[in-house]
Amino acid sequence: MTEEARSLAMLVEVDELPGSGWAVVRDRTWVTGELDPDSEKSRRARAAGVVTAWRSFEQAATGRSAWVEVVPYATAGDAALSLRQSPRYFVGTDHPDERVVAGGAVEDRRLPGVPDLWVYEKSVSGPDGLRCSRYAAGTVDRILFIASCAGEQGAWDLDDLMVLGGTQADRVRSG
Repeated sequence: MTEEARSLAMLVEVDELPGSGWAVVRDRTWVTGELDPDSEKSRRARAAGVVTAWRSFEQAATGRSAWVEVVPYATAGDAALSLRQSPRYFVGTDHPDERVVAGGAVEDRRLPGVPDLWVYEKSVSGPDGLRCSRYAAGTVDRILFIASCAGEQGAWDLDDLMVLGGTQADRVRSG
């Protein structure tokens, strides 16, 4: 099995999402380490030949979306370092015509078997109205995983995110 296929196989599938009507919007893969190519952890990941995989979903009838990502590293320490660095990629907005109206880390959530967990939620106002995004990220051995859900205010709650994050962690463990 190629590294690309191995990483894609670790991602949550449509039938593991809550409700019906989900579709995969896009799968992407890239060599781990492209976001910060000069760091030591990225150099080690590139030398190991590991591949990041990302999958996005949409539930058209509800306007809900979700995505999951697995980021393999050469070592568990590198994955843990990346987890500590990852919040900076999620705290702002995706587009210049949006603004964050509320947001922050959520401290009281846990996932079984995931000792370090980062949970974040934000509300963003923009051309599409008010949208809420939630993120859960953690590590399983040398793999950083991220699960995200988004939609109109109230489309997802933190419990939904934790189920998605737990399912993604389980997929990594079984991969």
